[in-house]
Amino acid sequence: FSQRNSSMSLAYPLPTCGAPRCCRRSTHSLGSWRRRRPPQPAPLPTVAIVVPFRQQKEQDRTAQLAAFLEHMRSFLCGGGGGGGEGEGVRFVVVVAEQSSDGRKFNRGQLLNAGYREAASCARGELRSIILHDVDLLPSEGLFRWYASPPARHAPVHLAAAGCWQKYTLPGYDFFGGVTALHPSGFEASNGFPNDYWGWGMEDDQLRLRIRASGGAAGGVVRPTESDGRYRDLDSVAVLRDVLCSAESAARGLHLINERFLAPSRVLGLDDEWRDANGLRGLRATVVRRSERRLGPAGAASPRLVHVVVELG
Repeated sequence: FSQRNSSMSLAYPLPTCGAPRCCRRSTHSLGSWRRRRPPQPAPLPTVAIVVPFRQQKEQDRTAQLAAFLEHMRSFLCGGGGGGGEGEGVRFVVVVAEQSSDGRKFNRGQLLNAGYREAASCARGELRSIILHDVDLLPSEGLFRWYASPPARHAPVHLAAAGCWQKYTLPGYDFFGGVTALHPSGFEASNGFPNDYWGWGMEDDQLRLRIRASGGAAGGVVRPTESDGRYRDLDSVAVLRDVLCSAESAARGLHLINERFLAPSRVLGLDDEWRDANGLRGLRATVVRRSERRLGPAGAASPRLVHVVVELG
């Protein structure tokens, strides 16, 4: 049948069965209709900034951590001053704190444990791992380097000589301070050694491992001074202040890696570096964990995860 008036004509086709269309039984239950969900947006790739931490009497690391987190909140949430350049990635800051175990600081093992925590938080979306000292604050110009995940075979040494010069020495290929790696490259290298207790040499060992595992086949990428600078919160330099003489080294023995005192400081790859002494073979245990937003509410808001780790 049809319904007509002076301005329109609408035809209503009859159902093929005798019953009106509205009376037909639906093939879908109400319950299944209610369970439907709108499609979810794809998760953002995650950039994890992992910070090893422990309070020490020689340095007020607690104050440095507070200053670091406040700076990074502004740096990450404001796109380094660039107005949201980082919307394509999600940042998580993982602070890996050494428990009060009475032993020397173990930066390498803490970074291994922090990486495991970051990978768990990212749920398969981890694209960059930035190994970051607590006393280095990046300037706005470096933000794009943080927001751009490194290539698989090209690690990025962010705290290179152009941006930070505390450990710039003739003939020394420094690789520490702040370094960004592709997660697969970090895992292929087996991460840091777990048995480097005290300041120093763990980043040199990582450099050797990265190269031996092919993780630097594309070369090490380094920003220049024109990209930005780091503000250093700490005045102590191990090579300058602790290892400058036998007397100062003896006074700082409770702080430094005793490998510094070996007759030869030429460092080679550790035994079992590939299979045991690193991410594989890690026996650290998280004994306390907290998590909160570092910035305002939102799906892409940076998050802060703080774990206290009992080292193996």
